[in-house]
Amino acid sequence: MPFSIGDPAANRAEAWRWIAAHPGEAVVLSLDHVYDTMFGPVMWPTMNNSKTWTLAAASQFAFILLLFVPTVLALARVTRRGLREALTSRTALVFAPIAALMITVTLATGEVRYRIPFDAFFITIACAYLVGDLVRVDGGEVTPSETPAARSRS
Repeated sequence: MPFSIGDPAANRAEAWRWIAAHPGEAVVLSLDHVYDTMFGPVMWPTMNNSKTWTLAAASQFAFILLLFVPTVLALARVTRRGLREALTSRTALVFAPIAALMITVTLATGEVRYRIPFDAFFITIACAYLVGDLVRVDGGEVTPSETPAARSRS
């Protein structure tokens, strides 16, 4: 590079030039940042410690199984009620910081350590889903008469 790493204007210009020249790769790289944040390699500093590496890897798998999957299922349940209901639900309010994190790492870079402070939001949504409280807070199961299409017919 013909400029210093400490020159933010030149770095920004080069980044935008690269994005314009490689738009497909830029999209893939941005999605890769989200993947790295949610499911990426074991977080530093545990990856270089032979005593705690296995515990860190196990905690990553526990996150996927016990928090990520139930959160996705909870969001799917709320979304089935319609886009407006989903976006105005309490579940969406709790999910908003996670969505903001995903947008941020899409634009910057992603690592598991950036996700960990947001695990409390995953825990809240997953617990509400697993104990059935999601139904009480954001409404019950969708019946054919409650769908947006059915409401517009009546």
